[in-house]
Amino acid sequence: MLREALAKQERVVLLDLDGVVVDLRVDWHAVYRALIGKGYMRRWEQLTEMLERLWRSDRALYAEASRLVEQFELEAVSRSEELLSREDLELLSEHYQVYIVTKQPAGVATRVLERIGGLRYVRGVVGRDSGFSPRKLRMLEHLTSRLGGAGFVMLDDRLANLVEALHSGVVPLCVARNPYHAAECLELGIPPATPREAARTLASLAGQLG
Repeated sequence: MLREALAKQERVVLLDLDGVVVDLRVDWHAVYRALIGKGYMRRWEQLTEMLERLWRSDRALYAEASRLVEQFELEAVSRSEELLSREDLELLSEHYQVYIVTKQPAGVATRVLERIGGLRYVRGVVGRDSGFSPRKLRMLEHLTSRLGGAGFVMLDDRLANLVEALHSGVVPLCVARNPYHAAECLELGIPPATPREAARTLASLAGQLG
């Protein structure tokens, strides 16, 4: 799959934000307390479950809950740990159209990219507030439809997102920063690498193919 994607005349690399570009370090315990306290989240839910439920049932409540979470995400930007540098993004942009596809809002991704000096190398950002639902699958469907004919590769650290990439015709590469997560990716037949290893390998392969 990867060779076929890289052989296309146009190549697109889709990068997750939290876990690939940066470690955002959001205080998720505080987020959950706030969401439960406001009545948006049920105590047994995960954040993604809550967002998908509200998206399906009440878009106004979805927007309110998303904005509440965004406050914590924006607050975390200043203490985020860089996983891909400006140089890594520049290198990728020499061979690919670079897009951020994230379950964070687009504004949070833009703030992160400004902080690390990488905004100029990114063609666009699709986030949970871009109107396609909080599911990665819908975001990927939008981009593959819009940029049809290109070869798509995605770097992500969540197995569910990698599976959705496969369903969208996007080649998934697993970003793993510990041996346990790397083993999970290998069980699915998806090659694991650190964010920097994955980015530089993709740039090198594309460079070899011309």
